[in-house]
Formats: sequence, structure tokens, C-alpha cells
Amino acid sequence: MTEKLKKKHIGIYIHHQNKEHWYRFKELLPHFCAKLTVLSSLDLSDDIGHGNTFKKLPLDRRECFKKLTDILNESSPDLFYIDESVEVATFINLFGIPYVFARMKNGKKDDLAYHLACDASIFNIAPYDNTTEEDWYKRTPYYEKTKYQLAEQNAINSKLVCMYLEEEFCSMRQRIN
Repeated sequence: MTEKLKKKHIGIYIHHQNKEHWYRFKELLPHFCAKLTVLSSLDLSDDIGHGNTFKKLPLDRRECFKKLTDILNESSPDLFYIDESVEVATFINLFGIPYVFARMKNGKKDDLAYHLACDASIFNIAPYDNTTEEDWYKRTPYYEKTKYQLAEQNAINSKLVCMYLEEEFCSMRQRIN
């Protein structure tokens, strides 16, 4: 007897600091097969792809996390992709939802929260070639679980990131069942 497979549901958090976070995600968007719930303080409602859900978060931090709590309880994503928000990564981790952390090269060598976000993730994504990685990061225990982009192969990189995310979802489901 074949069990009907549940459609994958991935939560996506897009940081509001600048549009670079959104542009990175836009490269990934066409490659997802999963149902997405996109969360951001940016207004992205018209730009998230067919069949996906957008939830606008308030800029006020307290209000943002109240609304995020309601959204998580309502939509229950199986996995999260977080584009460089240590606060959201920590919050998602406290909810017990596994996440992938997109990190930036500008490094946060002395930022304990940043290290915890990288360490608690299933894996990290670095939107640059690993030959340019900072030395301090190479000495961390989570360097080995960081997926790097290959220079000048953006379309392939985007497909690989989506494959990693969805493959992780599948292996999580197999461990649970």
C-alpha cells in the first residue's frame, strides 16, 4: 500500500535590511518544488510565485515575533530557509523547526549569537566561492556543513540549494517515520 506523500512546506524568511537578501531568494524561487510560506517586513506579496503564501511582518521587533509565533502555529513549516537573521534563526530553533542559514561573508567573528545560528542550522549556505572564505570561519566546526556557490554558475547554484533543502526535508521525514 502506498502512502500519499505530504507536499513539502518550507518557510522562508527574507531579511528587510536591504534588497540583496530578496535578490538571492529570487534566484532560488523557480527551483523549489515545495509549498513556500515567505515571511518578510518587505512588501513582497506580488513577487513570491504561484501557489505560495506571503506573510508581512511588522518592523517593530516585539510585534514581529508575536506575529511570527502566530504564523508558525498556523502554517507549521517543516523546514526553514533563513537569510541572515540571527534573531529569527534563534527563534525558529526554539520552536524546534530545523533551518538552513544563509550567511554573509562580512563575518561576525566575535558575535556569539551568529556562531550559535550557524552551529544550530542543518547546514549553512554561503553565496560566494569557498576559496574566498575567511580564515576564522574555516576553523569553526560548522565550516564543514557550509554549502558554497561555485564562481559564475548562479543557475546551477540555485538549483543545488533547492535540492539540498528538499533533500534534507526528505531525509528528515525518513528519520521520523
